[in-house]
Amino acid sequence: MKTRQFFYVFSLLLFSFGFTQSEISDQEKKEALADYTICKQIADQWLFKLDSSNYSYLFSIRFPEEVKVENLKELTQSDINHAQTVYGRVNSREFIGAHIWSGKKLLTYYPGVDEHFFKHMNIKRAEDGFYIIDPKYMGLSSADQMFASFPKGKYILLMYKSYPTNKSYAEEAVVLWNNPMWKWQVLTYKIADEI
Repeated sequence: MKTRQFFYVFSLLLFSFGFTQSEISDQEKKEALADYTICKQIADQWLFKLDSSNYSYLFSIRFPEEVKVENLKELTQSDINHAQTVYGRVNSREFIGAHIWSGKKLLTYYPGVDEHFFKHMNIKRAEDGFYIIDPKYMGLSSADQMFASFPKGKYILLMYKSYPTNKSYAEEAVVLWNNPMWKWQVLTYKIADEI
């Protein structure tokens, strides 16, 4: 039931509040897919280490110099304790979709939905999985506000359905940033009942 509710909410995010494919050039899709492919591999490796460390791998996250966080060690330890207690080890996870911010445009990559979903929503499925969503649905006046609290640059937010030990269902989000050395790095991680 929870999974159906999540897909319904995510579908609203994608489709009910305005989506289009025509505003995405082939070059933008190609670049976004290349970034997604790299980031998905990095995130999968990072999540494996997170799972193996019982969330202690959260201490490996390094923020950009411009981002100052007071009591970072204590906050991270609190996040680790919360994840261990409330969720426990993630037994398995499934990729849902990604928001890809190029620095100019926010694309949503949502490739894994079956045809029945699109018939139910009475919309046309994008064969390549790329959509542009209306940022107003997320309470933003423009898409660039999604990552406004971080330094300028390219970002990818990867979303997962997760099945942890202590709960039947959770959601995870991993944000990766393309740093000044042109390398993708994990910038934030969150596990929650809903993201």
